[in-house]
Amino acid sequence: MSSLPASPASSDLVSVIVPAYNHQAFVAEAIESVLAQQVEFELIVIDDGSTDRTPEIVDQYRADPRVQVIHQRNAGSHAAINRGLSLARGRYVAILNSDDRFAPNRLATLVALARSRHPLPTFAVTGVRLIDGLGQVVEDVAHPWLVMYRQILEVWGREQDPLQTLLWGNFAVSTSNLFADRVLIDTLGPMRPRRYVLDWEYALRALARCPEAFVFRPDLPLLDYRMHGNNTILRGAVRNHLEAAHLLRSAIAAAWGPKLARPLRRIALLERFLRREEWLHRIHENKVLAASLNDVKQERDAAHAALAQGLENIETLKDQLRAAWTDVAASNERERLLDERLHAREAELQVTRSARDALLARTAHAEAEIRAMRASVSWRITSPLRRLMTYSRNRPALRRALLAARRVAAAAYRTVR
Repeated sequence: MSSLPASPASSDLVSVIVPAYNHQAFVAEAIESVLAQQVEFELIVIDDGSTDRTPEIVDQYRADPRVQVIHQRNAGSHAAINRGLSLARGRYVAILNSDDRFAPNRLATLVALARSRHPLPTFAVTGVRLIDGLGQVVEDVAHPWLVMYRQILEVWGREQDPLQTLLWGNFAVSTSNLFADRVLIDTLGPMRPRRYVLDWEYALRALARCPEAFVFRPDLPLLDYRMHGNNTILRGAVRNHLEAAHLLRSAIAAAWGPKLARPLRRIALLERFLRREEWLHRIHENKVLAASLNDVKQERDAAHAALAQGLENIETLKDQLRAAWTDVAASNERERLLDERLHAREAELQVTRSARDALLARTAHAEAEIRAMRASVSWRITSPLRRLMTYSRNRPALRRALLAARRVAAAAYRTVR
């Protein structure tokens, strides 16, 4: 271990680095938990190429002079943290992942702890509460993560040795649980490109580099560690264990050698467990894949059946539509013929009306002429002649008329005599 420069005592500014990636549901809560801290701080948010609404959400905090927001292409959590470290100006450095949250008194408690240890540097790790996706504390003691964490704490309770405990399990839990003097961070160097054991590797490095700086306070649960469906560690359990085995082997070989026989046995057991887990994982994946394929086949068959039924229904509708169009065409033809007949009848009726009107006009004219003729003198003078003509057309009547005239004439003659 090399000596470290003493931390300056002039300022207690804490640089809080928040690496943010695709945590639109949680990032605001994480930032708000920092803003609620009762210490002097600067907040450096590094958006690591998020593809959801995370960039939009973090940009809403730019108006706060304590907040600095940086956007970069996706490069991984280690790269985002390292960029934040390069920008940090505080005496102390804290990290908070964008899906976790600080307890309201976390930074004040850790700053007080670090000041009480001055001039020694501090690398502090606290206790952790497990929360779910809704931010509720997980109380189920049978939860697998809580069972694992209790086992680590039991090892710590027996050993009271951060090395033995850290080689048994990662009691740091997350990079969100790291708090250190800036001078120690500068000495340790940047985060290494680990995907699953970034925090564990850094804690081991700090313990190897400056064991007197290392402080573990499980009695202070000042970090809420969130477990939800999109946690990186949940998406790669086997790779996580493989990285852990490699990390432990490297740490032991580099720093502690034969002193750590028990951890070596632990690693051997871990590797055996990993091989078993890997095969079980493959078997499980194959079973899941087979079940998924069977479900897909059933869905495909159902879709094909539905498609066939749909096509049949379409053909039936087409037939019905064609029949309907045929009926419509026939109806239109009947309507056209009826219209033609109606127009013909109307034309005939118009001709008949015209002929009737002409006849009525002629009749009225003739009646007027007859009335005028009957009223004339010549008509009255020729009245006997017309009667004679009438009688001539009826000879018996004429003879009777002549006989009657003779009798009248004879009677008139006798009277004269």
